[in-house]
Amino acid sequence: MKITLKNQTQLTIRHCPIGSWIYYFFVPIAMGILLVFVPHTEPEEFLSYYFPAYVMWGFSLLFGSFSKTTQVTIWAFDKSLETLIVKQRRLLGTKTFQYSLQDICEVEIDSPWDQVGHGIKLLLSEKRVLRLCYGDLLFRDEAEEWVEIISTFLKA
Repeated sequence: MKITLKNQTQLTIRHCPIGSWIYYFFVPIAMGILLVFVPHTEPEEFLSYYFPAYVMWGFSLLFGSFSKTTQVTIWAFDKSLETLIVKQRRLLGTKTFQYSLQDICEVEIDSPWDQVGHGIKLLLSEKRVLRLCYGDLLFRDEAEEWVEIISTFLKA
């Protein structure tokens, strides 16, 4: 996560999940390249080893294309417009969501019980929750730092 704009009225944070990209795209591509260069001589060998590897390779690329953990996300907090604009860019397009800053009740660390890492969530009015990070993307101290930055900006 990186702050791209910060002043009295605006805070823009950009998140590029490089670790997820490596896991979902670069590792399967490297596996596919290796499978192309390793010769297969027997048809049974192809069906028992290479075909399942190619299927897993394809599923990994397909899942990575649609996964929320691989999207580039931009959060633009704007006090002059009283809005939070969330832009989510994926391989197949961009989605934009707009929220009122007045709807934000609290900024918290998102710590799912079954994951090691942490995320950030905004508690909105009417008991709605907006997660700024998906999955176990941040260490505890990083998540605390980002919660402090966002909370300080919203209170100032």
